[in-house]
Amino acid sequence: MISTAITILFGHAVSMLVTFTAYKLKFRVTLAHWIVNWVLGAIGAVAANELLFKQFGPVIFGQTILPMLAGSIVLPGVGSWIVSRLQTKK
Repeated sequence: MISTAITILFGHAVSMLVTFTAYKLKFRVTLAHWIVNWVLGAIGAVAANELLFKQFGPVIFGQTILPMLAGSIVLPGVGSWIVSRLQTKK
């Protein structure tokens, strides 16, 4: 239970950091991007950690960092791309 909470917090932190970086680099970041990235960051981190648990990478608090990092960046990236495409179709 606590390990899932740590994974969710890690996913939130990484996805919000990536979204903030995109915002500071002058990419078009809307409220929809923030919400989608916040949700998908947590889902991606949990999914990657559960599917690739203890397979590879450094471990902190019993959680593998590389799969969580990849999941919390890739899934929100796909979500942001979809949000951007849906917003430009209007």
